[in-house]
Amino acid sequence: MRDRAEHDRRRRSSWDKAFTTKSLRAYDSRVVKYADLLIEQLRKRQGQTVNVTDWFLWYGFDVMGK
Repeated sequence: MRDRAEHDRRRRSSWDKAFTTKSLRAYDSRVVKYADLLIEQLRKRQGQTVNVTDWFLWYGFDVMGK
C-alpha cells in the first residue's frame, strides 16, 4: 500500500493485536503440541529418506490452521 497513513492504520487495527505477548503466549501450547508430533513422526521414519519440505509445510499448516 502506497499511502503510509492508511498502511499504518490497517496494520495497527489487526496485526499489532496478533503479535502482543499475550497473543503469542496463547500459541505456545499449539506450537509445542505439533512440534512434538512432528518429531515423533520423523523418529518413526529414522533411517528412511523423507521429504522434510513436505513435513514442515504440514507442520506450519497445523500450527497456523487448526
